[in-house]
Amino acid sequence: MRQFRRRREGATDYRKRLALLKSGEARAVVRVTNRQVLIQLIRFAKQGDEVVAAVSSQQLGALGWKGSGTSIPAAYLSGLLAARNAQAAGETRAVLDIGRVTPTSGGRVFAVLKGLVDGGLEVPHSDTLYPGEERIRGEHISKATAKQVEKVSAAIKEATAGAPPRCAGPAPARHRGAALGLAAHPAVDPSAAVPPAGVDRRVTADRG
Repeated sequence: MRQFRRRREGATDYRKRLALLKSGEARAVVRVTNRQVLIQLIRFAKQGDEVVAAVSSQQLGALGWKGSGTSIPAAYLSGLLAARNAQAAGETRAVLDIGRVTPTSGGRVFAVLKGLVDGGLEVPHSDTLYPGEERIRGEHISKATAKQVEKVSAAIKEATAGAPPRCAGPAPARHRGAALGLAAHPAVDPSAAVPPAGVDRRVTADRG
């Protein structure tokens, strides 16, 4: 029997994907590349997967983030942002999809998970998987990073509460077959949620 191309390439675990689809919930798909953390909230449709909302850690720069786009604090903040976009699109629940990456307690994908949950999205989980609070806040990096995390977290939560930042725009709408950018920040290129041509798309191991 001929296998699907993505199965042959080892890119998709179809048994795991089926188990997630059977939940009936949207999938919070998290991928970490060499340059950024990517999060997409995806619903299954017969015509093809529907991307309801998407966030790239590169978008955090519009909120004042100046640190690495692949650090644990950046992953957490991206999760917060993704939860906000998901709720703006009418989603309140999801299941975590980390693909074929081997899960590591305290790793970046679980920093994203904490951001999603703190942002108000209901995701089945265990708190024991989260990184330590000092790592979430960036205290292990520097005091300046910790202040940035506090500032960006406040900006995201303020917008979630209904008081959007200065450059606020319309809430993101559902969009089939393409990733949405952060509509609340029109200065950010929506295509940033998908790695552009020339950007390394390789998913890295989930190092803490």
